[in-house]
Amino acid sequence: MNLPHRPRDERVLAGTAAALAQASGLPLLLIRLLFVLLTLANGAGILLYALLSLLLPDEESHATDLATRVRENIDEFRESATALWAAIQNEARAWQVRRLQGDYLTRKRALLGALLLLAGGVWFLMTLDLLAWITFERLVAIVIVTAGAYLISTRT
Repeated sequence: MNLPHRPRDERVLAGTAAALAQASGLPLLLIRLLFVLLTLANGAGILLYALLSLLLPDEESHATDLATRVRENIDEFRESATALWAAIQNEARAWQVRRLQGDYLTRKRALLGALLLLAGGVWFLMTLDLLAWITFERLVAIVIVTAGAYLISTRT
């Protein structure tokens, strides 16, 4: 029996839908939609896809018997899963670095916001003559001391 081969160039997951589309002559999108509809209807789409993924040979497969073909497919899926896991771990590390950089930027924004609020509040009180004793030089000194205290208190 001549089974359709799972092509490598039209894969989203395992190439099963592409193999069925090539063998049947139906549009690939229609085959994928049928799998989705079967999955949503009763979950059979996932089971059928997984089963066909194990049974249909890869386009580069030279296996002649079913057991060898299934073993090849399992090995291929294991390699794909290992590569996917490595990519997920790399992305997680990159996300962690971006998150830490984001935390740093968030702290910088919080410091800048606190300084602006302090300076604006003091300036507003100065216009009301409630803090007539504060000069511009004293305001700068207060801002510098506040910034230093903030940096020391958030040091990690």
